[in-house]
This record gives sequence, structure tokens and C-alpha cells, in this order.
Amino acid sequence: MGLDVVKILSFVIRDKNKKLHRLDYTLYDSPLANKYVKALDANVAIANNNINSNFNNKVKADYPDICNEIKELVKSINLICDYMTLPEYQIINQKELNHLHELFEEWGADPRHQKDRTLAHKFFKLNDLIHMCEDTSMDGRVMGAIVDVKPSTKSGKGGKHFKITDKDKLLLTSQYMWGGLYLGYNTLGKDYLAAMKDNDVRLIQNDQVKPQERYAAEVWLNFGPDHELPTRFKFANWIDTLDKETTDKININDVQGRLYLGKLYIEDKPVGFDKVKWNKEVFSTFREVVDVIITELDRQ
Repeated sequence: MGLDVVKILSFVIRDKNKKLHRLDYTLYDSPLANKYVKALDANVAIANNNINSNFNNKVKADYPDICNEIKELVKSINLICDYMTLPEYQIINQKELNHLHELFEEWGADPRHQKDRTLAHKFFKLNDLIHMCEDTSMDGRVMGAIVDVKPSTKSGKGGKHFKITDKDKLLLTSQYMWGGLYLGYNTLGKDYLAAMKDNDVRLIQNDQVKPQERYAAEVWLNFGPDHELPTRFKFANWIDTLDKETTDKININDVQGRLYLGKLYIEDKPVGFDKVKWNKEVFSTFREVVDVIITELDRQ
């Protein structure tokens, strides 16, 4: 019997107490996973150890603090942005979050706006905080992280991007699982499923939905609950609540999901392992990915 090579993708993570943890993911044996490894290697070669990690791991008690961050960030954006003024809300609920995200989409629709890297950094941070706010209400049930290996802006080099092919789309899923590893969206803005999640109808009405077209060395670590049904099933019901003018703008072929790469491996997982408890007690403490490692193991 021959040897099978198993690829392990590991993330070394520093928590709020400066302690290091390691999460190991088994990559599926697929052409997409092999291409991702090549994309990762290509970016690592020019990244100078630059790893961007954004953790969505706040709990309900953190919501007011995140809102305060949004308020301060909006003020700082308004001080330096001369072509757009963001509303400075005193109270921030889902309606306000949707409006701020729509303005983020408008900003991102013009590539010239991203030439000011200081302002671009602030807008991308605003987008992260908006999504962080939306997920805190789940209080440990919905968590995750986006990890990207790419050159720093000071290096002057652009990250390596690769086009998604029809063959890659065979790995698309909208039935997300706890511990699942997926390719990052890597396209500015929301897709249809994200618009549904936030009931962001204006995004569709304004033709601002942007299906994923490319990928890089960016991945999504999902620590939300296992989906009993694909999210696309819920989308099919949601569009029945919309008016005809809005539904006529929807391209059903672009209601996709995420590309599946692998799954988390926890050694010595105890019997009765509680995912939500682990999220609240362990994952919620994580702050920064400090290393990304690919290991190949031979298995009989």
C-alpha cells in the first residue's frame, strides 16, 4: 500500500495574555487545496512575515465598546476624507450598521479612493468593526477569523491573486461547519448571502453585490454553529419577501457560498466537547496570528 500525503495548515496564535496557541487544520485532498498552498507559498515569499489577522471573537458584553470604536473611527475618517461624510451616530443598531456598510461599499466602488492608504486602512477597519458588532449578539455561538499573508504596504509589492475557475467552484458550499476552513472572500464588499444575513436590501437595489472572482493567501476560520441546511435554502425563502424590482436584479447563479479547504483537528478532544464553551473560554482570548505553517505528513 502506498503512502498518502496529508497537508496540515497550522496557525500559531497569541492570546490576550501573550500565551501562544496552535490550531491545526487538515487540508482536503483537492486541486483547490493544492492551489491554495501554492498561493500561500507565493505570498509568503514576498510578505516579509506580514500576517494580517482579524478575529471576530467578541461576546455580547463587548458590543458597547465596539460601538465606541466605530464612533471614534467615523470621526477620524470625517476629519481627513474630503469627498464623503459619514453619519456620526450616537446610538448604533442594525439599521445604522447597514447604512455605514452601504457607505463603505460606495467608497470601495472607486479604486482611486484606495490610493490614500491611511484612509483605506480606516475604511477597512470600519468594515471589520461593523461585522464584529453584528456577530456579538450571538455571544460565543458565532465566531471566526480572517487570516491573510500578504506584503506590507511599505514593501511596494502587491499580493499574489489567482482567478477562481469553474472547477474550483465544485468545492463551493453554503453549509458552513464549526471548525471548517474556507478560502477568504477576497473581494471588496458583500455577496448575496451576506446581504441576506443583514437584510441589506439596498445593496441589491444599488447593484453593489460582488460575487467572489479571485482568491489569495486569505482564509476564513469558522467557529459558528454547524448549519443543518445550506444557507442558499434560506436565501430561496428570503427573496420571496422582496419586491419584483429587487428580485429582478438578482443573478441566481451568483448565489454561491465559500470554497471549502479543510477542517480543524483537535488532538485529545474530550468526550462531550462543548463548542460554544470553547469559543467563549478559549477562542475569545485570541488576538493575533504570528505564524502560518504548512506541514506534509505521510499516512499509510
